[in-house]
Amino acid sequence: MIDFKNPPAPLGRHGMMMYDGSCGVCTTTIGNRYRFYEKHGVSVVPLQTPGLVEWSGLTYDQLLSAIHLITPDGQIYKGPDALIYVMNKIGWMRPLAWPFKIRIFKTIFGQIYGAIAKRRQKISQVCGLKGRS
Repeated sequence: MIDFKNPPAPLGRHGMMMYDGSCGVCTTTIGNRYRFYEKHGVSVVPLQTPGLVEWSGLTYDQLLSAIHLITPDGQIYKGPDALIYVMNKIGWMRPLAWPFKIRIFKTIFGQIYGAIAKRRQKISQVCGLKGRS
């Protein structure tokens, strides 16, 4: 059960996005852009933050599999669904989310996300991207 009175980090009005801080791809695409997300009501926290695993109710391995977003009402979005959720919350990005209402586009986006997620550590190494932790 998520305790919204005692989160391990501030909770944005649209939720908290958790990413792998040891991953260069994740840190570059999510973690280093935390000001952008926070400006739009989404807090950004590395999953290595003390107490985050226990607070989220998810296992470390679950959190490690993809970015996750927990909304203030307790809904959990994972991977591409988390990104689509955020796009829908940011006014000018909303049109970018429209194609994902069509199943084939959402499926393709999910497959691309999954392929990158599985290889993110290798991509980070090859591209010289550094994680936070």
